[in-house]
Amino acid sequence: MWQFWIDVGGTFTDCFALQPDGKILVHKLLSSGVTKGKVEEGSSRKVIVDSVRTRDPEDFYRGFRLVVRRGENVVDEGMVHASSEGKLFLESELDAQVGDHYELIGDVEAPVLGIRYLLRGVEEEIDVRLGTTRGTNALLERKGAKTAFVTTKGFGDILRI
Repeated sequence: MWQFWIDVGGTFTDCFALQPDGKILVHKLLSSGVTKGKVEEGSSRKVIVDSVRTRDPEDFYRGFRLVVRRGENVVDEGMVHASSEGKLFLESELDAQVGDHYELIGDVEAPVLGIRYLLRGVEEEIDVRLGTTRGTNALLERKGAKTAFVTTKGFGDILRI
């Protein structure tokens, strides 16, 4: 059985997988679930070329929304029809130029995205351990919503800041 250990942080999510054969895989992604990249030479209005995407599973980004940015401005957006060998094939023509940045936005949270990325299309039962440092960081940095910590007698000192 595949085993996954995932840590969701404020900026990055780290995914570790143990395959049934004992091999360990690692994948780091943004905790927002957004994948970022840069438009490279060889791109056209319907195909985005990015050498970083050559490591990605075949058709992994099918159905993702692709947002093209030029500096801070959104220039265009569309849907990915297919992805393969460092290329993102688009459903419609987009205004994307070499040097523009893009974002790939899917419909799942970062931990699920990381699991799917590492499984590379394998469909079988998995075991997942999920932890987060988001809450701890918010408490330590005194950021976020006001929060109450309720516990039973004898555990009042479980969290000291």
